[in-house]
Amino acid sequence: AIDYEAVTFNLGNMAPGDTKTIAIWIKNKNSAGQISGYNQNVTLELKTTGNLPLSYTLQKDGGTPVAFNHPDTYRYVSEGQAFTANTEETKGYILTISWPGGSNDYKYRNELDYIELKLKAVQA
Repeated sequence: AIDYEAVTFNLGNMAPGDTKTIAIWIKNKNSAGQISGYNQNVTLELKTTGNLPLSYTLQKDGGTPVAFNHPDTYRYVSEGQAFTANTEETKGYILTISWPGGSNDYKYRNELDYIELKLKAVQA
């Protein structure tokens, strides 16, 4: 019983030295008001083409960092975030996307990158 909404976030005007943030909320209650009856472990996975020298960090609302592992060139995976059965919970996160100031090589001019953020929930 996890509900979601998908949004598009435009990073089109990013340049070396820029940082963008995206707020993310995860609930264990769906739009019909049903709270999950199961303990759940949720991970966030970010996929990118890697065309631009962007870096990614994830933290909980309030600033506590969330481990964001980098298992390969194109993916970042968060540590599991636990939701308790039959207890309504909403967890907030901030995804920060940064383009280091020194990475201004001409080859990045007019380059595109694609970023996809997926949520994976499994019974715990």
